[in-house]
Parts: sequence; C-alpha cells; structure tokens
Amino acid sequence: MIKMQAKLRPVITTVLLAVFLGLSLPLSFLFGGWWTSHGAKEVKKLRIAQQGQQLAVPPPLAGVHHIVCVGDSVTEQGESVDGYVSLLRAYLSALFPNERIVITNAGHSGDTSDEMLARFDRVLSAQPKPDIVTINAGLNDVARRGDKAVEPYTKSMSAMAERAKAAGMKVILLSPTMYSESMKSPQNDVILRCAASLKEVASKTGSQYIDLGQPFKSMIDGYRSTGANDLLVTTDGMHLNALGNRVVANTIMSHLGITSEMRASVE
Repeated sequence: MIKMQAKLRPVITTVLLAVFLGLSLPLSFLFGGWWTSHGAKEVKKLRIAQQGQQLAVPPPLAGVHHIVCVGDSVTEQGESVDGYVSLLRAYLSALFPNERIVITNAGHSGDTSDEMLARFDRVLSAQPKPDIVTINAGLNDVARRGDKAVEPYTKSMSAMAERAKAAGMKVILLSPTMYSESMKSPQNDVILRCAASLKEVASKTGSQYIDLGQPFKSMIDGYRSTGANDLLVTTDGMHLNALGNRVVANTIMSHLGITSEMRASVE
C-alpha cells in the first residue's frame, strides 16, 4: 500500500497542480491514452468545428495563416506527439478549420541564439510568408557560455526580432524555460537575467513577450512543497515532458486569445 501511494503521489500532485493552474487536464491523463496521435503530427483527436460554425478568431490571430516556431531542441522536440508545437497545431486546426493556419517547426537541436540568427534568413524567406514568428532560445547559450551568455543572447534575439518586424511579421519572444528544476541552480540565475533582458528587447522592438519561466516555477515550487524531489515538467532538467509541453502550449495559446473554455470546446 505504501509503495502504491509513493507511485501515485507524483501523478496525483501533477494533476492537482495542473487543475489549480488551469491546465484543463482530463481524467484520462491518469490512465494513459490522452496523448494520442492524429495522423503523423497531431497530438489529440480533437473535435473539429463544423464548417461555418467555428468560433470567432481572436484578434491576435486575425489574418494569421502561417506561424513559424524558431528554437532549439525544446522546439524541435515540440514536433513529437505530445510536443507544444503539435499541440498548437492541433488546437488551432480544430478551433479554426476555416483559417487553415499552418504551423512550421523551425527548431534545431543544439542551437544557441546566434546560431538561430545565422539561419534566420530561411525563416524570413519561408513560403507562404509567416504572419507570426515565435522565438525561444537561451538554454544552450547558458550551457556553453555560463554567466557570459546574457550579452550575446540579447544581441541575437534583438537582431532576429528587428529583422522579422522589418519583414512585416508579428514577433513573439518566449523566455527561456529552466536549466534545471531547481532555482538554486547557478544556471537559472543566468536564465533569469536572459529573461529580463528579453523583456526589454520585446519592449524596444515592439514584440510580444511571453514569460515561460514563471508558470514552471509556480508548479515546481508547489510540487516541492509536497516533499517530492523528482522531475515534474522535464525529462532531464531541460527538455520538456508531456506536462511541460502542455504548459508551454497553453501559455502561448492564452496570449493568442485562446481561452481554456475555447480549448475545452473541442476536447
């Protein structure tokens, strides 16, 4: 009985935290089968809105038909069946089928922000022309440069935002997530400095800033308060698991005007 409780504690705590934070996890999460493949890419078998009966497109998505997600391995792995890019694609396709929104994954494992900048021309020249570009970097910058990462990271993120804005694209800058699931990690101090700098870049370039670190910190702090020490939102302290990907997807969707009620309508 004690062993069974120990096995169930992480799952129960995860669900309680998710419900508390409004992540809308269905009960089937407890028993598997929630993260199902839909074709080659889609995450969930969502109910598709009927022709002519789709929900009104929220203002941030008005006129949007192509979104490109730029990033490192966190984004590249976001193409997996439980990844945040696949989640975005599945929900937008289900909620707004008439809009035919295409989401392109431009994540590349191992990339630092300057390496993303070096290949950014491919994003700018993508066809059809992207309406929105999301950019997430920082983990590899910190892993390679330590506390010297902030300045080159800031310059590269600023350059990408300015170039995308000049090309007529809406830019969404996603803060780095977490280097490990411990705020005592010295790398996370640098991550926080990168995030603060990125917020300033967003303000200066007229981009949208989305803080991904705070939702993770809130969940992890709550989880640690139960006495649990295992990983909650990542597989290895950096790369996201199913719950971590869900947090990222829901946070982005909220900033795009997609509410939890809207998501629930197609689940």
